Formats: sequence, C-alpha cells, structure tokens
Amino acid sequence: MSFDPNKDQFRTFGRAKGRTLTAAQADVMAEHWPRLKIAPGDPLPPHPVWLEIGYGMGSHVLHLGRSHPDVSIIGAEPFLNGTAKVVRGVAEEGLDNVRLFQGDVRKMMVTMPAACLARAYILFPDPWPKSR
Repeated sequence: MSFDPNKDQFRTFGRAKGRTLTAAQADVMAEHWPRLKIAPGDPLPPHPVWLEIGYGMGSHVLHLGRSHPDVSIIGAEPFLNGTAKVVRGVAEEGLDNVRLFQGDVRKMMVTMPAACLARAYILFPDPWPKSR
C-alpha cells in the first residue's frame, strides 16, 4: 500500500498527544511556532539539510541545532507535547537553524525534492517505560 498524503493514514504506537499544554507552553507555541514550523510544500531551508524523524522530547534535535549552526535542521514529531518542549528550547537557546514539523513526516517527505537531504536520523526509542 502506498502513502496518500491526502488521506488520514496516520498510525502511531506511541502518543500523539499527552496532557493539555500548560498556559506557559501554549504561550511559547503562540509566540514562536509560526516562525519555527515548516509545512509540506514549503521551501526548504538553505543546504545542507538534516532531517530528524521522531525527536520525542527533543534533546537530540536541540543538540544538532547547537552543535551544527551551519546546517539546517528539520525535526519531525507527531507528539504535540514534545514539539512544545522543543519550541521552548529553540527559543531559549536562540537557535535559528532549526525548523519543526508536527505530525506524520510522510506528508512532508512526499513533497520534498529528490536527494534534498544531506543526512537523516530516525530515532524510535521505546515510547514508554516498562517493567522488565
């Protein structure tokens, strides 16, 4: 089965939404999200572009943005609360090389030009703690 970006085929084994955003998180999202978001079909930032799929609570995508200021970092994550945390981190650290996509990354990838990424990270850690 191929992916159709016009149909809702999103399926996650983790969470797409956790607790309601706090007032502080909502304020940070309202202030900074319009500048940081990237949507399917938007022009890509300057090259080189690195994509991180599944950044969770964002420690790695923030590390990439800090460590590689000459690289355009795009982070993609379906978990709204993780996105809010990363938006706050990007704003607090003043990172201008990080853009974020919140949702199913396949919707964005089908609109990207061929061979546009210099690097991609796919991080899928265990989404919840379990007793062993």
